[in-house]
Amino acid sequence: MVKVAMVSVLRVRDVMSRNVFALSATTPIVEALEQLIDRHVGGAPVLSGRRIVGVVSKSDLFDPQREREDGVSTTVVDVMTPIVYAVRESDPAMLAVRLMVDEHIHRVIVLGDLGEVAGIVTSMDILDALAHGWLPRETRGGQRPAEESELEYVDLRKLGLEGR
Repeated sequence: MVKVAMVSVLRVRDVMSRNVFALSATTPIVEALEQLIDRHVGGAPVLSGRRIVGVVSKSDLFDPQREREDGVSTTVVDVMTPIVYAVRESDPAMLAVRLMVDEHIHRVIVLGDLGEVAGIVTSMDILDALAHGWLPRETRGGQRPAEESELEYVDLRKLGLEGR
């Protein structure tokens, strides 16, 4: 008798965010920083037309020495990282994790079949998946996995431990 074990591999499509905010390569850095802050994101893909040309993070934009000597504000294309680390939706999610760890980055772009931006996987997406037992996002339904003990958050201010 042969026993076959079915292993379910979590895929990038199970953890990625499909609603991706992207910046135009011609966006001034001050405006780009405001948009990232307003959306509570740490970075975004950079597009020239519909083509991805790089990735930019808040730390790329938040350098006061980025202003040109002539006083003209630089644009996103001047400060972005032109290397795009990307995966496909069908890739194992662990591939995105390894890529982020190996390259010391916080986001990996998900490309569609035609090379278009189909989504993004961030370190927070991975932590969200870990917190929910690696369940695919669609099957979680906002529910936490059943555990013997619930998480308890402690406000250190109430314990008189702040400032120590």
